[in-house]
Amino acid sequence: MRCNWFTKASCISRSLQKLSRPSLVSRNHSTNCLRVDLRQKPFPFLLPRSVSTSTQRNTLPDTSHHLLSGNHTDLKRSLTPAQLSRAVWQSVRLALQAQDLHTAYIIVESVRLSNKPLLHNAPSKRYRENGIEFHKPMSPKLAGHALIHGLLRLGLPRRAQVTAKILMDNGVPLKTKTFEALLDALVTSDGNTPRSTGYEFLTYLKTLLPKSSILSLNPTLSGGKGSRAALHLFMSARNMKQQERTQRMYRTLIGSFLFHGELIAASLLITMILKDCAVRDAIGRQLASSDIKEDPKLEQQTLEHYRFLRRSSPSPPFDILRDLVASIAEVLSRDPVEDDAYQITFRAALQALANLAYLLDIRQIPFSHLSSLIRLLYSCPRSNEPVWMVKTDGKVKQMKAYDYFHLVLERLVQNPPRSRQEISNSNPNMLITRWRPALDNSRPLDLPACNSLIHYALRHRLSPSYADSILQYMQDPFWKAKHRPVPNTVTYNIILSAGRLLRSPTMVETILRRFQHMNEHGLGTIHSDLSSTSSPPNLDLTRGSSHDRFSSSLRRLASEPHELSLPSPPTAKTLSADIYTLTSYISYLVSVGRVDVVPDILFSLLPELAIIDHPSWGELRPEEIKRLRQQSRIECLRRVVAYGPYFFVAILNAVVKSGRTGLAERVWNLAKEAERASWLQEYNQGRGPWCLPVHAYTLMLICYGDEAQKQPIRLQVPSTAADWQPRSDRYVVGWAHYIYQENARTNRLLHRSVAGRQSGVSIYYSMLRGARSVYQALQAFKLADNEKQNRPEAVAWKDCKLPEPDERFFNAMLRIVSRDLKKRPRRARTTPSHWKQHIRFADWLYRKHGQSPNQQNTDLLVVAEDMIKSGLELPLGVRYLLTGQDSQELRQHRRRQALSRRTSPWAYPAAQMVHTPFALYVEKTKGLPLGRIPKALRRKQRVSRSHQRACTSVSGRK
Repeated sequence: MRCNWFTKASCISRSLQKLSRPSLVSRNHSTNCLRVDLRQKPFPFLLPRSVSTSTQRNTLPDTSHHLLSGNHTDLKRSLTPAQLSRAVWQSVRLALQAQDLHTAYIIVESVRLSNKPLLHNAPSKRYRENGIEFHKPMSPKLAGHALIHGLLRLGLPRRAQVTAKILMDNGVPLKTKTFEALLDALVTSDGNTPRSTGYEFLTYLKTLLPKSSILSLNPTLSGGKGSRAALHLFMSARNMKQQERTQRMYRTLIGSFLFHGELIAASLLITMILKDCAVRDAIGRQLASSDIKEDPKLEQQTLEHYRFLRRSSPSPPFDILRDLVASIAEVLSRDPVEDDAYQITFRAALQALANLAYLLDIRQIPFSHLSSLIRLLYSCPRSNEPVWMVKTDGKVKQMKAYDYFHLVLERLVQNPPRSRQEISNSNPNMLITRWRPALDNSRPLDLPACNSLIHYALRHRLSPSYADSILQYMQDPFWKAKHRPVPNTVTYNIILSAGRLLRSPTMVETILRRFQHMNEHGLGTIHSDLSSTSSPPNLDLTRGSSHDRFSSSLRRLASEPHELSLPSPPTAKTLSADIYTLTSYISYLVSVGRVDVVPDILFSLLPELAIIDHPSWGELRPEEIKRLRQQSRIECLRRVVAYGPYFFVAILNAVVKSGRTGLAERVWNLAKEAERASWLQEYNQGRGPWCLPVHAYTLMLICYGDEAQKQPIRLQVPSTAADWQPRSDRYVVGWAHYIYQENARTNRLLHRSVAGRQSGVSIYYSMLRGARSVYQALQAFKLADNEKQNRPEAVAWKDCKLPEPDERFFNAMLRIVSRDLKKRPRRARTTPSHWKQHIRFADWLYRKHGQSPNQQNTDLLVVAEDMIKSGLELPLGVRYLLTGQDSQELRQHRRRQALSRRTSPWAYPAAQMVHTPFALYVEKTKGLPLGRIPKALRRKQRVSRSHQRACTSVSGRK
């Protein structure tokens, strides 16, 4: 059989005396052989630029006169194997220095053949006649390593990979550093920039995803030639029992896959590594058992095998799994587009996540901090994309990714990992050499992972009993005292927020008792003012009669007890309320109808409001106003910057729903000041910049919309604002503008509806145009400042996401600009056909007579144009109002398909599109998706309950 070391060296047609001629080395040659034409005329070798800058001709010195000449047989026989091996190594090294790869290959091949290799590696007879004959076996390890390092220095990593592969096939292990350097060179040869996923690789991946072979690790799962060669070499090393592997090799391969976006290859590789670790740890537990002590021979074999696995299969570092989870999360969080490449990438990310979910399901991830993986599983977008998974019996099955992830999480909540179980082996006197799914290698979960499971149980499953089981798991006796996860402030914040969403006063009262003596961030102020926690609105959780997922979850929520077995903290100092606790509690007050509490104590809760130039002071007395005005503006801004954007959203929500427009404007102005200050180093104190989310803008639009709907009346100016004069015209809009006009002209009447309408339009323009320009200018300013001072945190400023308008924002704006109080109110319920008929008649009237049934509305036209640019469809009623006044941009612009990946909780029902004439459809994801009970149904329920009570009383009389 022909030698597979290289093609031409196995069929030598000339004497070895001619092998000292230099040969040309080309980098474009194939990796599986060194293609050197032995029949060509000798020519000098030109050194490549990547190896040396010299272009002088090199001549090969007499590298191995005692090896290549047949006249030194006695000398070769007199040398010891060690001396002969060093002489061969020196010959190979000198040949590589002279760029004579042909001679180096011949020498190494001759050394390999001296050990009587396997039949499939035997060379041809012609090579045996012309090769170097060694009269004693020689180890090719030293010469082979010299050849590999020489090829790496010449920039030929793929030829070095072929050499290493043949050495390992012949039982010669590589040095660890050599193997690491070879893998680094192979993955580096693919380039230092992320390769754009090519059409050929995407096409191949598209054909592979529907097949179960996607679960098998194969070098073809990588698109780079160097990465494929590195993975092929790594798998060969795994099959070789003597080859050691290191964590650096894991980082090199998996890091290369993640860098180029090859998530399936990375997940399968880490799956293979963790399976080897499961076998190794299972053997270690088998050694610790008492059954194996009865057979000393088996114990010795097991000990030797365990020591080898400790060297050859080290545990992977956790940062590899963390980086893989972050890469998958980045792909799943991308905005969906109508692109085949996006769909394939999204499905590949789901399959990679399914591979990790399988390891989590069979308890073979040897890490306790799995909160990032758990969060990624329950936050996966809802879709119908299938993934391949392995069942408990080992069979492969296809299943919807969304359902599979939540099935894994449900099993994890019901049975979280505790101490590892003993090895269940039918024959204890048998050495464990193969991987099995029953090899438990999990670790008990840490506190962040337990918090993630509590959030999943309450938010997605709507099950207090599941959450209570996790809390009992945290108090299980198997824990050691130093490793026991003790609930912290994050745990209580999760339960407090869930109690608001589930409308459970019991859970909220349980948490408030923990913070009873806490006064951080004003929590004690609110708790002292609130005499008793109000009951939630009347909510019949058992009215769901269907058997769908949401109705079943509601019935279970109503039947399960809401008391949670929270352990007592060790000391009172370990528990402290933070800004998230305060935000959750304020949101709870709003949900139970106690919005009147927050405005009354607003200045006690947020004394920094005094630095805002605004006439509205709530119920404060003049002496209190004077005391608050003496605060330092810089210190106030430093405090409010630390509160973050969502704290202001919670305060705005409470103040707006209480109808206090002036206080809402004051909070809004303070929030904008804090937002600007967060971009300055002297105010943010290393916390990083932030932007107000779109919810804050939406709340202000709702506030002004409520004012716009009120009837024109004369308003009373508060006594504290009678002499108010603005220091600057910067914030004189809305309610403040009304006060300013009233103070200037006391006899002038101002319609409240007009003031509210104008203020809403002003906020809209600030949102869509002013906000973007201000934020981009601040980003450019900060980046330029960081570049001047060479600060490494300049990259962090690019990650701040600017607010983007959504459906709720546009609905709040349409509520302002689409109404006309001079016309009669619209009908409460209309069908789409009703407005389509109006649109047809209005179009006919405009084409026939050039008349429009509606007046010109410039504000509505601007809103409609921005909705079209955002990819949203105009409601039918808005299209009717714009008949005859649509701009050229509206006529030419075509609506693009708005794709979305729903991230609603698991128990929530599927979205049902409801068409409204003057608003966009909005899916409810924050609270329970329960609409208001219609009046007819409420009346029917009251009659039914009255009839039931009457029947009960009659039967009691009988």
